Amino acid sequence: MAKPVLGSDPLARLKARAPELLPEPAQALAPEEPAGDANASAPPPADPPQAPRQEADAPEPFEPEASAPGAADGAIEARIRAFERRLERRLQQFDAGPARDAGPSLDPTEERRLVEVLARVEERVGKLSTLVEELEEEERQGLLESILELGDAVQRAFSFDTYRRALGNLGMRDRRFEVDDFGLESDARESVLPLVRFLFERWWRVQASGVENVPFEGPALLVANHSGVLPWDGVMISHAIEHLHPAQRRARFLAEDWVATLPFVSAVIRRLGGVRGCRENAERLLRRGELVAVFPEGVKGLGKYFHQRYRLQRFGRGGFVQISLRTGAPIVPVAVIGAEETYPVIAKANWLANALRAPFFPVSPTWPLLGPLGFIPLPSKWQIRFGEPIPADTYRPADADNEFLVNQLKEKVRGTIQTMIDDTLAERRSIWFG
Repeated sequence: MAKPVLGSDPLARLKARAPELLPEPAQALAPEEPAGDANASAPPPADPPQAPRQEADAPEPFEPEASAPGAADGAIEARIRAFERRLERRLQQFDAGPARDAGPSLDPTEERRLVEVLARVEERVGKLSTLVEELEEEERQGLLESILELGDAVQRAFSFDTYRRALGNLGMRDRRFEVDDFGLESDARESVLPLVRFLFERWWRVQASGVENVPFEGPALLVANHSGVLPWDGVMISHAIEHLHPAQRRARFLAEDWVATLPFVSAVIRRLGGVRGCRENAERLLRRGELVAVFPEGVKGLGKYFHQRYRLQRFGRGGFVQISLRTGAPIVPVAVIGAEETYPVIAKANWLANALRAPFFPVSPTWPLLGPLGFIPLPSKWQIRFGEPIPADTYRPADADNEFLVNQLKEKVRGTIQTMIDDTLAERRSIWFG
């Protein structure tokens, strides 16, 4: 802030100079007054008009006016206060900085149009900014998707599932597309029939008894024990019914989910009549009047250790019983003897099973020690027994929701199969000769 022109206290300066401005004779200060009361005091003079804006910075000279002797002090005080107010305003303007020229005033109409134009410009700028942000976001998303697609491609290239599916497709080559809803191809079955017949008649020398217990017509649910790592038992049961049953019926067997993912094997199983195991597929087949073979032990049965052979594992929650009650199909218990010795499991490599995404990786006396030769099953003697059917038409479909009844029938079937296994083992003299 600049130092005032009159010093730090302008009022004191003016008061100090006031006596010097008065003339010696007091009468010289008295102006000519009109006739009247000589003792009346003159009113305080009004503030002088302000100078124009461009001359405001120039100091105004202090010229005292003549007054009556009694009003001299009052006039001087009034002029000092007016000058002090003007000085204070000048100092405030100086502190605030130089005044800016506001420019020429606009016509109200032009001003309104200018405001509207500015508003439209601001709106368009906002839309443009939004569009730029959207384009940048789309570009970032596109770049991110490209990176993710590249990562997926690299992962597929080095994934075991890619090669497993490629091997699985080998089993679907030379298809004639004459298949049913579940992938069964009659021509394919005929092409592998010599191999199945060799395994049934020569290699495992299967003896089937009680085949006549299978219904001659209509649906039926064949419930059997499960073993042997690979689902050869389903193939042998189906072959026995088709070639030894008086009606020569064809049975479809349900395979576990993990079997459906095996390379080459899954395609061959589907072409031979295997169906991916689930409740919906089983009910669809039964409602079409077909025979369906199920294995309630599931993976636990296939992967049993050799010392656990022929001891039935838990039958799950009784899903096969619910299927039977809903469709009215009778349950035919089936016992398979000899499959436990085809691939005797003496150990499991869990770390390798996790890498291959398999439920288990068996280690047998021949696999993986002998390499590909370890896939050849051992020539044990097989026996398949079909028990008397357990009717389901005496129950209502709504009874499938009765947990007590379902568990009761499940344990009845399990006990029947275990008794058939024990009786057959008691009659068997040798693993290899029966």
